[in-house]
Amino acid sequence: MIITVTLNPALDRIIYLESFSPGKLNRCEKVVVRAGGKGINTARVLKTLGVEVEAFGILGAYTGDKLRDLLAEEGISSELTSSSYISRENIKIVEENGRETEINQKGEADYKSYQELKCKLEEKLEIAELLILSGSLPIGLPTDIYEKLILTAREYDVKTVLDSSGLPFRQGLEGKPFLIKPNITELSELMGLDFDKSTDIFQAAVELIKKGIENVVISTGVEGAIFVNQFEAYQIIPPLISITETTVGAGDSMVAGLASAIINKLDFLEMAKYSTAVASLYVSGEEISESQINMMKNRLKVVEGVIF
Repeated sequence: MIITVTLNPALDRIIYLESFSPGKLNRCEKVVVRAGGKGINTARVLKTLGVEVEAFGILGAYTGDKLRDLLAEEGISSELTSSSYISRENIKIVEENGRETEINQKGEADYKSYQELKCKLEEKLEIAELLILSGSLPIGLPTDIYEKLILTAREYDVKTVLDSSGLPFRQGLEGKPFLIKPNITELSELMGLDFDKSTDIFQAAVELIKKGIENVVISTGVEGAIFVNQFEAYQIIPPLISITETTVGAGDSMVAGLASAIINKLDFLEMAKYSTAVASLYVSGEEISESQINMMKNRLKVVEGVIF
């Protein structure tokens, strides 16, 4: 079983319109409301892949109640702790030309709710194969929480995947997770560098490997992703595909592919291809099935990297 932890979930409102005009009245064509937050997005795709998954999170007030209902409607197994604060709402504006604008609230939670979640989590870690820690932290929780959860998981011999940003991500690395998946912006922020060439990204990944991270995956948008461990390095480039509705959750779908590959013990290159195929299908809006994944894998370009 895989456990995802989303400490700052959100009610996502995705608004579709022809074009967005700031400062003016905008009339939308369609609104989609769904349970959001990186771990929840990942759990959704894992369920689609047929993987047993349970989504942990902290929810509060009326938006929290709506999130519970939406997860139940989707059939996503969850363990949700109640908070005294209102769960956040995020707005995604998607225009016909493909441009996306995101307005995300910060979110807030109380430490007591986290302690309750952690107690429930430790019970489930006894039977878990993998723990995924995703997303931002709400106001009210310490920034070293991911590091501590990684160390807790290690006590149960459970591998961890970390997909976050900023200080919580930086501190989380001190716990030496099994795999991390920053995007190129998050990597730049972490390393304090701008990356213009793939060789520079490979080198940055190697530096993280040297710090004790076993697997580093860096998503680079339309150029796919870079995968590095102690022995192998690849860039996996997907074919040009049309984005059907939104790229929101694309990185989370890649994490789902990585997690599925890990528990199914795929080798490193197959893990890279599998996760890229899953993310490509997600963005294209195509069915995420084993047959479609295999067809997409055949369309990927594999470039072997150089480990310095």
